[in-house]
Amino acid sequence: MDGRLPHDSAPDGAAGAGWRSFRGSLSGPLGCLATILCLPFALVGFLVLMVVAAWKARGIRKQVEAQVAAARGAADDEPVLRLVRAMALDDSFTREEALQAGVAASAGRSPADLLDEAIRRGWIVDLGGGRLAARPPE
Repeated sequence: MDGRLPHDSAPDGAAGAGWRSFRGSLSGPLGCLATILCLPFALVGFLVLMVVAAWKARGIRKQVEAQVAAARGAADDEPVLRLVRAMALDDSFTREEALQAGVAASAGRSPADLLDEAIRRGWIVDLGGGRLAARPPE
């Protein structure tokens, strides 16, 4: 044996330099006492940091989810709005005319689904006698 203890060896590089600096400044009983006194504060600080980071991450996640939901809602509204705008060119129209508008080709929904959605939202109103009218949203 060469008289060195296993913990005397330090890794090379920046980690080794940091370890040697720490051992050089806090050696002996004074270093042990300082470590024992500072460790609880470091642990509490670390726990507080983790709680704050988790809280902030939750808030950011909620904001991202809200933005994604709004974008998804806007994408769902676009085909219905296209149908309403196309039908707003006429003062009144029948359900069959609205179904033949052919707006829903890229929407993934049938024209009947889009027409029912527009009626549900109040963007197309029933005038009576089988006639409908478009009231596009602002």
